[in-house]
Amino acid sequence: MFLTAGLVILVVMLILFGGGIPFTQTYHFGQGGMGISHSVNGTILVGPEDVNAITRYTIDINTSYTKGETVHEAEGKELFNGLLFGSNAIKYQLTSKGIESLEIGFDIIRTNNYAPLIIRVNDEIAEKKNFALGTYKIAVDKAMLADDMTIEFFADSSSWKLWAPAVYELDNIKIAENSYSYKPNEFKFVVSEDEYRTFSEGRIDLQLDNNAGNLIAELNDNPVYADTVSNYQSLKFTKNELRIGENVLQLKADVNSVFSGKAKMIIFYKTQREHLLEKTFNLTETEYNMFDQGEINFDIADVIKDGGLSVKILAGSSELFGEYSTAEERSYTYYFDKGSVRKGTNRVIIQSVDDAAFSVSDFEVNY
Repeated sequence: MFLTAGLVILVVMLILFGGGIPFTQTYHFGQGGMGISHSVNGTILVGPEDVNAITRYTIDINTSYTKGETVHEAEGKELFNGLLFGSNAIKYQLTSKGIESLEIGFDIIRTNNYAPLIIRVNDEIAEKKNFALGTYKIAVDKAMLADDMTIEFFADSSSWKLWAPAVYELDNIKIAENSYSYKPNEFKFVVSEDEYRTFSEGRIDLQLDNNAGNLIAELNDNPVYADTVSNYQSLKFTKNELRIGENVLQLKADVNSVFSGKAKMIIFYKTQREHLLEKTFNLTETEYNMFDQGEINFDIADVIKDGGLSVKILAGSSELFGEYSTAEERSYTYYFDKGSVRKGTNRVIIQSVDDAAFSVSDFEVNY
């Protein structure tokens, strides 16, 4: 009995004072310790990736090239011409594209008929005669017509009638032109170097309210389209018609054509988007006080582009932990201690270095 009691006491003393019996504590992250684990499901791309992008513009369309009559009015006045009195004239400048006919109308409200009245178009005489009082209309010879014309009214000299000049007082001067009125549509836009370098497709989507005739589309004076169109039609253009910097799109009506409405111009290109892996974990005050050590585990399943990677822990904007490695197809483990975390929100971030691109799987944060 005493022997049994002595053995029990001896065993208790050995346990309390370490008397030669080994004691090992093993910490299994995510299983031992606090037993907390945070993971990310699936495979995550980290690094730059080319993605589709568009630039879109909305354009108001109002273009026409049609024939019609336009009446211009010139101010009337008294014309005179004599050797001792000098002379004057009425001049009217007319600019009109595609003019078909021209008629000059006026009233003679006073004259002494000492000499003819002369009407001249671009230095060519359209009419020269003595006019009595009355209303007149003069049709100009089609051979004299031009896009730019100077129309002049003046009295011829009274010559030997030295006592008075030739006088014509004109009023209600009207210049009626029958011509094609041309109204193009111009839109300017800027193409960046990245848009031009990675350009894949360009498109002009028409949405027309008024549609008659042939539409001409030119980009930087390069032909894009010239034909009839439907109210809803897409016109495509290529990189060859574009340039870096300012570009000019012209939507023009052909002869006897009218168009109005809207268009959407779309430029398709590639842009680079940077991907990273981010996992947030929160530590309560109790968890922070108990915190001893943690680990970050993940696999790189595929390296798309060689380079490096960084693994960081941030609290707010403060970086508490940072490691850099080469991106390789293998498993990675990083250990961190209490100095690498803060009470509250912590963020683990895996980023690309040197434009590396790779896919991460089986990501875990354990503590």
